[in-house]
Amino acid sequence: MADAAAPAGARELCRRVLRRVRRDGAYANLTLAGELARARLEPRERGLATELVYGVLRHRRRLDHCIAAHSDRPLSRVEDDLLDAMRVAAYQLLLLRRVPAHAAVNDAVEAVRRGRGKGPAGYANAVLRKVAHAELDTNLPDEPVLQVALRGSLPTWLAKRWLRRLGAEEAAALAASLLERAPLTVRTNLARGTLEALEESLAAEGASVTRGRLVPGALHLEGMPDPFRSATYLEGLWTVQDEAAQLAALMLDPQPDETVLDACAGVGGKATHLAALMQDRGQVVCADRSQRKLELLQEHAMRLGLTICAARPGDLLAPGALDDVTADRVLVDAPCSGLGVLRRHPELKWRAERPDFDGLVRLQRQLLERAVGALRPGGVLVYAVCTMTRAEGPEQAKGLVERHPDLRQVAPPPALAALAGPDGALTLWPHRHGCDGFYLARFAREG
Repeated sequence: MADAAAPAGARELCRRVLRRVRRDGAYANLTLAGELARARLEPRERGLATELVYGVLRHRRRLDHCIAAHSDRPLSRVEDDLLDAMRVAAYQLLLLRRVPAHAAVNDAVEAVRRGRGKGPAGYANAVLRKVAHAELDTNLPDEPVLQVALRGSLPTWLAKRWLRRLGAEEAAALAASLLERAPLTVRTNLARGTLEALEESLAAEGASVTRGRLVPGALHLEGMPDPFRSATYLEGLWTVQDEAAQLAALMLDPQPDETVLDACAGVGGKATHLAALMQDRGQVVCADRSQRKLELLQEHAMRLGLTICAARPGDLLAPGALDDVTADRVLVDAPCSGLGVLRRHPELKWRAERPDFDGLVRLQRQLLERAVGALRPGGVLVYAVCTMTRAEGPEQAKGLVERHPDLRQVAPPPALAALAGPDGALTLWPHRHGCDGFYLARFAREG
């Protein structure tokens, strides 16, 4: 937590990040990283900037409710940059108590004065001085959907969806869990040392280390101001990956000397895990449309000392894209609505439109069809999405089996059996499992 003396440079950086996220649809983590690299702030300021960006994005609707209660005009009539400045101040006033009220208010008012003029600055000053004496989550409506939406800082459509699925109590618990900071979770690179040795090295670097709940090689780290410059990271002893994401490779259970297809490889979090489980023997075919992501994948693999990840750029849906691939195992970590990773990407809640669920389901189905075509008889396929909707999860799995009578949904490897539902699939919920939300299903093809 940043302290009260942190200078205003962090606040201005936060406002720039929020503007780009709102205006350009940018991802907060990438935008923040770029701004921090250019600003060269001191560690204390970096911490405050990060706290403010993610705090405002996570709690935005709660903040807006409080600001609106003390405004003489509806927030729909407040200019976007002005409202962002007020949100940054309101977060400090209501949820970051170590920051003195006068510092938060004065910084916001001066920023508005510089950017918008005397009139808007006077408005911001009047509202924020009232917010400074207010409490969050007061005067909430009795309607259950709005209760969950406002307390959990959710768009109304999402609160309604989760109330229908989970009921009021559990929907509220899920929403509250998504307001928490996501832990820095890492995967031990067992190719370069033991879990115990890594724990000792991280502790020597000043990290507070706790073991994961679900995956034996997972660790949660705190107290590392710049983990990606640490010796343990640069030496390839660990890589960042949430426990739920680590379950994908464990669900596939690849073996040394096999050919494995990672159909949506991205920057390689799961591909490098697959390669490590295979003891760097065999081949992991890493397919992705983005050449840049595959370049980053190769950099990660090199840092981790893994050599069997073979980049395959191109559109998987293009004719003949996988005609020359016959895989023993296939992982389809498909594009999805991302509702399971809102702790890490809270900006997804505030996109102008709700996700195109129908379009995502069609894309997932198309990717699965191509992936199945590359799976040899007797092979294993795992379908994974970082969301918890029925349409993208169990209904997608059911449709795959119906279209392919030679496929059957099967139980996970024995080590994961305790997490599985009656059909063998894993559905992870942030409030139940303490990790990102995920759905994973395993299929076997008849030999």
